[in-house]
Amino acid sequence: MSKRKVISKEELKKIGEKIFSENGYFLTKVSDIVKTAGVSQGTFYLNYESKKELFIDILKDFRDSIIKIVNDERLKNLNPADALILSQKLLFTFFMENKRTTCLVYREGYVEKDFSEILEEIHKLLTESRAEYLKEIFKEKLSPADREILSYILGGILRSLFIYFERDDTDKEVYEKKIDQIIGGFISCVANS
Repeated sequence: MSKRKVISKEELKKIGEKIFSENGYFLTKVSDIVKTAGVSQGTFYLNYESKKELFIDILKDFRDSIIKIVNDERLKNLNPADALILSQKLLFTFFMENKRTTCLVYREGYVEKDFSEILEEIHKLLTESRAEYLKEIFKEKLSPADREILSYILGGILRSLFIYFERDDTDKEVYEKKIDQIIGGFISCVANS
């Protein structure tokens, strides 16, 4: 009688994340995940009802990590400009340290309504967080609509920077310096407009 392999739900999730990022959501089958994990399909279904449930679990973990970063205690004791810069560095570092999942989430996250709701929640959280820092930095100079637009613009700039740096193993100091320059320049441009 062969010995059955025991695998935790977290290990199964990591393997699912890897397979999804390699094949995409639609081309990944439960059989691909269990083959890589070395377990039976029964083991998969003890942990998840479907590959959709697994993918939602991956998205929720990603969202929860972002929530922790946005609410990081270190941000509360800084002036708003420094807090904005540090928050974006922390987020960017998380994205760089989790390149595979970040690419997966943003590439595949909008393919189903349940997925896009979680991504919209992430997007709203990041946009509101940046807009709140801009409100604190510029006080009454910016209208709520201007803060929202500028928050979107800053988010787009940082997404582009991620796309640029995610292709190689860029040293953390290099991208942190770029973030300092970009956000510092961004704040300066807004202040002088």
